[in-house]
Amino acid sequence: MSSQFEKGCRYRYRLMIIEDEGVIREGLKEYIPWLDLGFEVVETAQDGLEALEKLDGGLVVDAVLTDIRMENMDGLQFLKEIRERNLEFPVVLLSGYDQFDYARKGIQYGAFDYILKPSSNQEIANTFRKVYDALEAQRMHSLEMKEIEEAHDREILAKESEIYGQLLTAAKDKESELLKNFDKYSDCEMVCLGISL
Repeated sequence: MSSQFEKGCRYRYRLMIIEDEGVIREGLKEYIPWLDLGFEVVETAQDGLEALEKLDGGLVVDAVLTDIRMENMDGLQFLKEIRERNLEFPVVLLSGYDQFDYARKGIQYGAFDYILKPSSNQEIANTFRKVYDALEAQRMHSLEMKEIEEAHDREILAKESEIYGQLLTAAKDKESELLKNFDKYSDCEMVCLGISL
């Protein structure tokens, strides 16, 4: 199976993985074909608090994969905190079978999706294909809106140029009309006409 990049995918999204178990965190980072899915793992964190500190420190991500159950700050609290900060990137939750209600609550907080553990690399890949598609749709919409705004700005500029040109032409015509009738106007009238030009 060829990657999306070989098929013409040009944009790569920035991903952070949050998982308290180091072996699982590294496994998620190394064994999922993130580049083929259109993602680059730019950061990892061992809990929601560390992840939040990195985001508050200026880290920019487009998506997050996070475990739900972690020390210090769990995945749900992390999700709630980022939504309160108006960070709207997709968050995918990893949940154990006994935590299904917890995952459902995460969806209510605005999680993009959840994956039940243990999960296969294929399940994670399938979920992140959906995340990629959603991010691409959002990016394309933003680009289209930008193009519409730029076209609108060009249209306004063209209209302003046209009006300015018409005013200059009218001023020149008016000026030549004045020069033809120069002898007919008094000094006061000439001053007033000069101001109106």
